[in-house]
Amino acid sequence: MDIPIPSKSLTFFKIFQESIKLPTKNKTLILPILFLHLLSNYLLYFFIHLSITPLLDDIILNAFSLSFTNNSQSPNFYYKPLYAIQKDTRELIIVEYVFFIVASAISWALNIAIIHVLSCTYKSYDNPLAPKDVLSKVIRTLRGPMITQLYITTFNLGYLFLIIPIIFVLALYYHPNSPFFIISSTILALMFILILSYMAIVWYVSIVISVVQENCYGLVAIGKAAKIIRGKRMQGTLIVFIEIFAITIIYWSHYRLLVCFYSSSEARLAVGFIYVVVYLVMNMLIWATSTVFYYECMKMYREVAEISMDGGCAYSPVSTTGFPEDKISAKLISDERC
Repeated sequence: MDIPIPSKSLTFFKIFQESIKLPTKNKTLILPILFLHLLSNYLLYFFIHLSITPLLDDIILNAFSLSFTNNSQSPNFYYKPLYAIQKDTRELIIVEYVFFIVASAISWALNIAIIHVLSCTYKSYDNPLAPKDVLSKVIRTLRGPMITQLYITTFNLGYLFLIIPIIFVLALYYHPNSPFFIISSTILALMFILILSYMAIVWYVSIVISVVQENCYGLVAIGKAAKIIRGKRMQGTLIVFIEIFAITIIYWSHYRLLVCFYSSSEARLAVGFIYVVVYLVMNMLIWATSTVFYYECMKMYREVAEISMDGGCAYSPVSTTGFPEDKISAKLISDERC
C-alpha cells in the first residue's frame, strides 16, 4: 500500500528567513515591547555603570598601592587598603546581585510577552491581540517559564560541574603547553559546544512550550521539547550553534570596545547603548527562531502521529533540515501504535 509522507517542513535557511520576517508582521505590539526592553536594559546598564565603576576604581587603586609596599613598612600599613578592598568587593557583589535579580525579572516578563506575540503572529490569528491580552498572558504564565528556567539552570550547572573536574585532572597530570593537553582540551571544548548546542535548543523550545501551553512547564515542558524535536535535532543544533557564535562575537566586541574606551565614561555609555540594542535584536531573533522551530516541530510531530494511527502502523520521524540524513523516514514498526 502507499505510505503517506508528512508535508514538507521549512528548511534550515527558511526558518531563519521566517524568523527575521516574523517580528515585522506585528509591529504595533513588538515595537512597544522592544522599547520597554531597551529602556529597562539600558537604564540598568547605566545604573550598573554608575554604581560599579567607582567601586572598581577604588579596588584597583588600593591594589596598586599595595604593590608599592616593602618589608620595612609596618604591618598596619597593609590593613587599611586590604580592608578597603574587602569592603568594596562586598559592595560590588551585593550591587551586582541586586541588579541581576531586577534585570532577570524584567527580562523574563518582557521575553514572555515577546514569545506570546510572536506565537500568535506566527499562527496568524484573525483577531489582533490587544495590549491588555498580552499583559494578561504574561501575568498568567509568568510562573511556568521561571520554573522551567530553574530546571534548565540546574541541568546546566550539573553539566558544568561534570566538565570542570575532567579539565582539572588533565591540567593536574599534564603541562598546559603539552600537545596531549592541548588536543584533549580542544576535543573537550568542541564536545562541550556541540552538546551545549543540542541542549540549548531543547531549553529554548521548552521555554516556548511553557509560554504557549498553559500548565505545561518544568520537567514536563523539557521532556515534551526533547520529544517533539526528534528528527530535527541536527537542524536545531545548527541553529543554536550559529546563535552561540553570534552571541560570542557580540560579547567579545563589547568587551574590546570597553577596554579601548576605558578612560572615557561617555564613550563607554555609548558603547553600552549600542551593545544593548544589538543584544535585544539578537534576543528577538533567538526567540523568533525558537518559536518558528517549535511550530515546525509540532507540525511534523502531529502529521507523523496522524499517519502512524492510520492502518495500525507507526512511523518514526527523522529530521527535515534539507541535509541528506535529515529526510522524513516512514519506518514501519510491526503494527505498533504511537
